Order: sequence, then C-alpha cells, then structure tokens
Amino acid sequence: MATALLLAACAPEEVKLMEFGLSISLSPGDPTDRLCYEAGRDEGGQGTIFEIDEELPHLFLYQEAAPEDQVYRVRVSVVTEYEEETRMVKSEELLEQRTYDRAFGEGRNEDSISVDFKGEQHTFTIRGLPASERCDDGT
Repeated sequence: MATALLLAACAPEEVKLMEFGLSISLSPGDPTDRLCYEAGRDEGGQGTIFEIDEELPHLFLYQEAAPEDQVYRVRVSVVTEYEEETRMVKSEELLEQRTYDRAFGEGRNEDSISVDFKGEQHTFTIRGLPASERCDDGT
C-alpha cells in the first residue's frame, strides 16, 4: 500500500494546454502582420514591442497563456525604457489589460483595445481562435 502511494506521488504531473487560441492585429498597420497563438500552447507569455517610430516610447503588447484557468491575459502598455540587446522591458506604463476565456476563443469572438499613442489612435483587434483552426488558416 505504501509503495502504491509513493508511485502515485511520483507520477509525472499532466501538463495542461490551452484549448483555444488568439489572433491579434494592430491598426494602423499591415493587416497580414499579426500575432497568432494556437490552441495547444502551454503556460507562458510573450511580449512584442511595436516601434511606431524609431524614438522611445514604443507600444508594447504582452500576452500570457494560463492553461490551468483556460484564459489568456493581454496587456497593452507604453515602454519607456528597454535593453536594446535583449529587448527586455525595463520600464512601462500600463494602458489597458483584458482577460479572454475559452468561450471567447471557441466562439470566434472579437474584441478591440484602442489606445491614444503619440497623438494617434492605435487599435489592437483580438479574435478568438477555436482549437480546430490554425494560424495559417487565414484567421
């Protein structure tokens, strides 16, 4: 009995994966230039710096997959300082943050985050991507 309990305690933990994805585009900008995260991702985040022009500050979008909760957390901020070589953000000002759940993804829902940046309106369009769809499907 003790051996069975020990084996159960040592069994590898099942890795949860995201059951939906997100497609994110920025306008103004090239509509084919988008960020896409498919179902099947594990835990973790990814940030993208949008250099609207060469000078700081820059727009920054960070998305984090949380498979345990089946949500993506997305935040948009302004980067005022970052390390050039590593692209590591040192200082940022949060503009907006949202959470997208499985119902959003499976329903192919759409949301937008609009921010005023350097005197212009910039809009991130976030679309749900069901598990059956891939990024190269044109979503």
